[in-house]
This record gives sequence, structure tokens and C-alpha cells, in this order.
Amino acid sequence: VVLESLYSMDGDALDISYIEKNGDRFPLLIVDEAHALGVLGEKGKGLAAGLADIAIGTFGKAFGFHAAFILCGDRVKDYLVNFCPSFRYTTSLPLFHYEVAALLLEKIGRMDAERAYLADLSKFSKELMLSQGIPVKGDAHILAVQVGGGARAVEIAEKLMRSGCYVFAARYPTTPYNQALLRIGLTAEHEQDDVKRMSDCLKELL
Repeated sequence: VVLESLYSMDGDALDISYIEKNGDRFPLLIVDEAHALGVLGEKGKGLAAGLADIAIGTFGKAFGFHAAFILCGDRVKDYLVNFCPSFRYTTSLPLFHYEVAALLLEKIGRMDAERAYLADLSKFSKELMLSQGIPVKGDAHILAVQVGGGARAVEIAEKLMRSGCYVFAARYPTTPYNQALLRIGLTAEHEQDDVKRMSDCLKELL
């Protein structure tokens, strides 16, 4: 079973309690933690830490770096090394890259205060937009507002950009046809005033 721990478009979070209660239905669990790593779970380890047989992560997103990784057992590692062309024929990363990645892992593990702040800000943002009649959904720092046609989503996103709000327009084929959405990504650098300004602008444009 292959899942995302935090789905990148709608912002839906994986129901970990269901997996814990129904472990027999997940004999091999592969979880993409790209959008949860650094932000969700204990010490930012993601939502499926301790449950996934194979976890996929990235040093982009919360880490602000580049490259990706797979956490797995020796058997899977040996298989990928020997049978995965995209790995076998890729130039190795320089050693300093791993040193920086190790420093980032250590730093992010100590950022519980920032994670708590971002969780509160995400909740505040969703509640504020819902109170203004904005049809927003999302369980964490990724929020999504469905607007319908792709052209309309792009138009609204461009107007928000001119107002100083960077909101991504996700459209077909990233989303189903005519189900384009505005994807809002929150960080611990944002403040409530930023969210209020963005929400007010969005309310006028919808």
C-alpha cells in the first residue's frame, strides 16, 4: 500500500490511528513523507514514523535544501542499488551535501516551538477563512481552496501575487479537470496578520 502522509494538493493528513488498528491490512506500507517531514510528527519525523516499512523523504520543502532519500531495510536497499536505473546512473552527491543534511536533521529535531506555532497558525488560518465563507480544506500547513476552472485559478493567483500573496494555482492534470484549486502553504515565518491580509484579498476575488 502506497500513501502520502500529508497529501500535497488537498492537505489531507493520513489517518494513522486506522493503520495502527488495522495493521494486518498493510503487509507492506510505503509512505511518502515529503510534505510532513520536518513539520509533523514527533521531532518532525513525519506521521508514519515507526509504522512505514519504506519511507520516502526530501531535503527540499521544510529543509530548504535539495535531494531526496528512501528509508528502508537492507533487502530493499540492495534491490534499489542493483535494479533502479535512475539511481545507478545518477552522479553521486558531494560529501558536504550529507554533512549539511545531517546538520539540518539535527536542527529541525530541536524546533518543537516552531512546529507548535505552525500548527496553531494553520488552525487559525483555516478557521478564519471558513468564517469568511471561503471553502478551504486541509489538516495542517497545506490548505486548499477549490475554485473550478484552471483559467480562473490562474487569474485569482496572479491577482493575489500582485497583492503580495504568493498562492499557487494547481490545475489539470495536477488536479482533476475543472477542479482547480488554490494551494496555500504556511510556514513558521508567517504571522496572523499575513494570513488576515491574504484571506481578505481572497474573499474579494472569489
